[in-house]
Amino acid sequence: MPLDPDKISEFLDRSVAQYGAPSSTIVAFSGGRDSTVLLSLMADLAPRLQTALSAVHVNHALQTGADEWQTHCAQFAAALNVPFRAISVAVQKQGDAGPEGNARQARYAALAELLGDGDWLMTGHHEDDQAETVLLNLMRGSGVTGLRGMLPCRDFERGLLVRPLLSYSAAEIADFAARRKLSWIDDLSNSDTTFDRNFLRHEVLPVLQRRWPAASRQLAHSAQLAAAAAAQLEELAVLDIARCGTSARLSVSALTELSGNRLGNVLRHACQLQGLPVPPRHQLAAIIADVLPAKPDATPLVSWPGGEARRFRD
Repeated sequence: MPLDPDKISEFLDRSVAQYGAPSSTIVAFSGGRDSTVLLSLMADLAPRLQTALSAVHVNHALQTGADEWQTHCAQFAAALNVPFRAISVAVQKQGDAGPEGNARQARYAALAELLGDGDWLMTGHHEDDQAETVLLNLMRGSGVTGLRGMLPCRDFERGLLVRPLLSYSAAEIADFAARRKLSWIDDLSNSDTTFDRNFLRHEVLPVLQRRWPAASRQLAHSAQLAAAAAAQLEELAVLDIARCGTSARLSVSALTELSGNRLGNVLRHACQLQGLPVPPRHQLAAIIADVLPAKPDATPLVSWPGGEARRFRD
């Protein structure tokens, strides 16, 4: 389906009805095609939100043309009469997340600092990005929460992260950009298949789409179903946590009355509510096998990066 500004407007209306009107709206503007389309659309639609619109460019200083990209972004925003800000970040060279993950972490950390209470941060992620995310999470062995991929709206720091283009394909966005005669930057690093996401984009998804032309759309649809299932699991976890105490202190005797699946669901969700990383599968199994059945006078401990679980009496 063609990218329809009226449909984007309806999405914004639904988001306001669910989350409340934004205090201000910030478009994460890389200068690439997708964020260019998003900023162009929001320049037209922002008055509907009755809130200030601005664009923010994060300069990672990883490419030789990074400063020229920043200049292009500033000029494009000025042509739309949209206030613009550029932020420079330092990207770690080492770490488990790799170059892609490190850049993403630095980018979102910088953007998070800009958000005030009730602000919306908008990104140009689309349906093909969603398909790549689902495939990446499958390769990581993710559960239902990972397989839901990116959500159209989710809490982010003091505000909301919003993805208005998530139901549109890259081809539909490209067609819209051509019809509006927009100019954008092509990042040559996006063709580097040593990066996992680029490998999926250039090597894997085209093969799937030759066999199943609607592969990206179907993967995105599966993500929507997984999101609904994840929401139901969260609702069940909230009920079970209330029966077992609080997310910080759970009654062992109450926990052991739950089935194994519900028990794991409670422990994962309790960690999330406490702002802790969810324990990996083997640590979660150790909590269930070693911490819960321990003698009342024992002091068992299971730890994982960023968190730990202990038992004291009940």
